[in-house]
Amino acid sequence: MSAKKIVYVGLDVDDTAFHGAGIVRETDELFEFKCKPDHGVLCKKLNVLFKDQYTIRLCYEACYIGYSLCRFLRKHGIHCDVIAPSLIPVKTGTRVKKHIGLMLPNLQNIMPRIY
Repeated sequence: MSAKKIVYVGLDVDDTAFHGAGIVRETDELFEFKCKPDHGVLCKKLNVLFKDQYTIRLCYEACYIGYSLCRFLRKHGIHCDVIAPSLIPVKTGTRVKKHIGLMLPNLQNIMPRIY
């Protein structure tokens, strides 16, 4: 039995929806998803997309949700890190951080975690 590949998932948390993107570095597979902003719905979505084939390593930018999402995901067996917004590299002159979900998986191993 071979070891599961790791999927690095970045999550953009907002009031209307959770937007996520995952990348499997070994195969360069890219996944994008969107779901209702609810902890349980997100957990189900992640399990449907990844649980059987991949080990999930998720991160999201610290925000109004605080650490409740992180604690919930960890309780349900999903590795989760919270990243400080000030530590996310952004090009000079960029006014809006679009597609944060696509950026975070690529930066996950080099950014310090705050929780």
